[in-house]
Amino acid sequence: MFKKSTFSIIMLTVLFNVLALNDANALSCVETTANEAFDDAAAVFSGTVIKANSHSYTIDVEDVYKGNVTETVKVKGSEWNRGFEVNQMLLIYTDQTALGHYKLDLCSRTGSFDDLEYDVQGMTPTKPESDPFLKTPIWAGIISIGAVTAVVFFRKKGQKE
Repeated sequence: MFKKSTFSIIMLTVLFNVLALNDANALSCVETTANEAFDDAAAVFSGTVIKANSHSYTIDVEDVYKGNVTETVKVKGSEWNRGFEVNQMLLIYTDQTALGHYKLDLCSRTGSFDDLEYDVQGMTPTKPESDPFLKTPIWAGIISIGAVTAVVFFRKKGQKE
C-alpha cells in the first residue's frame, strides 16, 4: 500500500510539472524607453541586414548614434532568433563583449527602423568609420613585407659567413 501511494504522488507531481511547463515557453521583457535603451547600449546605429544566419547578422551601417561603429558590422544574436531578414532596415541597440564583438540582448529594443524611427528624433547621427584595415595605405604593407624579407635575408647571409 505504501508503494502505491508513493507511486501515485510521484505520478501526480510529474503530471503537474508537465502541465505547468506548457506555459514556460513564454518570454517577457521589461519594456524600456528609448532613452533608457540608449543609455544602456554600448552602441546604437541604423543599418540594413546584408546577411542573416541563425544567430548572427551582418549589417551595412548607415548612421551611428552612439559608439565607434565601422561601415559593416557583425552582430551576434541570442539563442532566440529575432527573425530579421536580409534587406531589412534596423535600428540596433547593442552590447559589446569583452573582445569587442557586438551582441544583441534578448530583450534589446532593436527592431525595424520604421517602427523605431521616433527613437532617434533630435539626435545627430554620424557616419560609420571606415574599417581600420582599409585605412592603412598599401605602401605600409609593402614596406613591412620588404623589411621582414631584408631581416631574414641578412640573418641568413650572416649565418653563412
